[in-house]
Amino acid sequence: MSTSAFWNVIAKYNIHTIFIQVILLALIAISILVAYVKHFYFFPKITLGISCIFIGAVFFLYYGTEPVHFFFAAPLYIVSGILFIYEAKINKVDILKNPNIVTSILLVITLLYPLKG
Repeated sequence: MSTSAFWNVIAKYNIHTIFIQVILLALIAISILVAYVKHFYFFPKITLGISCIFIGAVFFLYYGTEPVHFFFAAPLYIVSGILFIYEAKINKVDILKNPNIVTSILLVITLLYPLKG
């Protein structure tokens, strides 16, 4: 896959799904806040699972152009999303710890990605 084709796929995906991406990002942020405040520790896992399934189905299956998208990346993201949701169902009593400085920096970078894309 050429670099221009790669960036064209990402641009097309971002243009058509920006509204849903913002909603998913807001849901993830809200779920983390709810986990800390209301002690629903399983809620972030569910929202992350939904996000992974969305990325696998929409980005890789719908907008994907290469066989690696269809046969490797999409199933990987979809199965990861299902495992997040399964983990949330099985281990509802997990406790979130406050992130250390490295984790905090990585979380901020991840949350800022939609602004860059």
